[in-house]
Amino acid sequence: MLSPERKKRLSRLIDLVFLKSILAIITLFVALVAIILLWGWQVLAEKFNGLSQNTVSITKETSSFSRDIGKINYTLREVSLAGNKYAPITPKLTEIINSIPSQIIINSINLSRETNSFETAGTAVNRDVLLNFEDKIKTISWLTEVSAPRSQLFQKDDVKFVVRAKLNGIPPAPNLPPSDNKPE
Repeated sequence: MLSPERKKRLSRLIDLVFLKSILAIITLFVALVAIILLWGWQVLAEKFNGLSQNTVSITKETSSFSRDIGKINYTLREVSLAGNKYAPITPKLTEIINSIPSQIIINSINLSRETNSFETAGTAVNRDVLLNFEDKIKTISWLTEVSAPRSQLFQKDDVKFVVRAKLNGIPPAPNLPPSDNKPE
C-alpha cells in the first residue's frame, strides 16, 4: 500500500511528532520547575526579610538592655565601693558628744579617715573645764595622741581651743580608683 518513500516520510513525521511531544513535555516540566523555584525564592526572600527585621529589632532591644545592665553594674560598683569605705562612725561621735561638758561650745568636729586624724574646736567657759574635757577625751579608747596646745591655757575665761588626736581602731578609707566607665 504505501510506497517506501511515503513510509519513510511517515516514519519521519511520526518521529517529529514524537520529538515535538517530548519537547513539549520537557518544556512543561522545565516551566513547572521554574515556577516552583521562583515560588521558593519568593518564600525564602520573605523569610529573609522577616529575619532581618527581627534581627534589627532584637539588636535595638539588646542595646537598650545592655545600656540598662551597664547602668545597674555601675550603680552596684558604686554601692560596693561605698560599702568598702564604710566604718561605723556614729557611735564614736556619740561617745565624743556625750563627753562634752555643758560649759563647752563646740564650733567644729572634724574626723578624717584619710589622714587618720580627729580635731575639734570650740570655746570653754574657763581653763578648768577645758582641762577636764581634755582628760575625758584622753580616756576614749579609739583616740590616741590627744593634744591641746598649752598656749590656749593663758586665758582664764572664754578659752578658745583646738583639740587634736589620732584615730585608733578605725580603718583608713581605702584609696579606690575613680570609676571611669560611668554609663551615659
